[in-house]
Amino acid sequence: MMVGELYMKDTEEKVEVLDNTENNKKLQVLPFIFIFLGIAILFLLYFLWPKPKDVTISFDSKGGTPVEDIVVKEGSTIKLPETEKTGYTFAGWYWNDVKLEKEIKVKEDRLLIAKWVLSPKTDPEPIVYEIKFNTDGGTGIENLKLECGKPLSLPTPPEKDRYIFKGWRNKFGVEVKEGDYPACEDQEFTAIWEKKIEYYCQTGYTLSGSKCKMTMEPKKHCREEELDIGNEMCLRDYQEADKCGSKVIEYRDGRVEKTSGVYIPAVDSCFYGEESSYVEETCISTFGEGHFEDNTCYVEKDEIQNICPNEHVYFTEEQLKKKTNKEKVRAGCYELMGYASFCEEEGYQLENDTCVKTVNALVR
Repeated sequence: MMVGELYMKDTEEKVEVLDNTENNKKLQVLPFIFIFLGIAILFLLYFLWPKPKDVTISFDSKGGTPVEDIVVKEGSTIKLPETEKTGYTFAGWYWNDVKLEKEIKVKEDRLLIAKWVLSPKTDPEPIVYEIKFNTDGGTGIENLKLECGKPLSLPTPPEKDRYIFKGWRNKFGVEVKEGDYPACEDQEFTAIWEKKIEYYCQTGYTLSGSKCKMTMEPKKHCREEELDIGNEMCLRDYQEADKCGSKVIEYRDGRVEKTSGVYIPAVDSCFYGEESSYVEETCISTFGEGHFEDNTCYVEKDEIQNICPNEHVYFTEEQLKKKTNKEKVRAGCYELMGYASFCEEEGYQLENDTCVKTVNALVR
């Protein structure tokens, strides 16, 4: 091969290598160009594209608890708050009389209006307060919880040695009683005590309250004006007996002279009398045959009666002498009485058929 040919061939190979190197450099720069262009485009979009504006949502609670405004970007989604109003139930937020959902997408400024529904009446929550009991050395008592406006119900009284419980007093020193209506506030009641007085008696006496008593059996006998007939029985209130009774008109002792001059034997006799219009000396009445006198027919009764008033008994002289061993007694009507009780010892008084001596008890 000639020299000229060799040179030309070598030159061609060098040119080809150079061309390949240039191409490679171009290919390496190309990615950076695209990255730059992308950044430039994003930069232009950021500054030239319109940005979302701030949107304010305001709330008119219509008397409910206040709600603060919400400021967000346009297109944001927010959760609507709630509000409260005494005596009403919250019915939601409205815009242009349209009820909104609990979550909304915000596009522009808006004023939302609360709607309310009147709640049914319900009893208010009762006010409960606490009462403490200061027993001042007595047995403990648990605190009492009481609803405002309810009457007071006091606990079982405490106990304290050698003292008598007299009640409770409040912080002002005023005594409180069952059924009172205390002030609706926490408070303390203090026990009222009275020193207990202990009484005692001397030997032979029995304590009764603040008195000491000694008893003994009474003596029993008839009173001075009474007759003792034994078996703890007495007689008193003597009076004459009615011998003939209420149906008998008169009792005649001895001979009675009639108007006609004829005497009627009437010794210790009782007569039944009945008015009559007969004029004969003898007559007939409903009691039988009798004697006529002063327009009355008298019929003699053979048996003599000794009639006494209620609660009285007739005693003959013989009966009284035998029972009383006395000579000077007279027949008649007497009231039956039991023996009377007497306290012969000085200082004793009769109480319920018992002799009682009472003195003041001793104190310790």
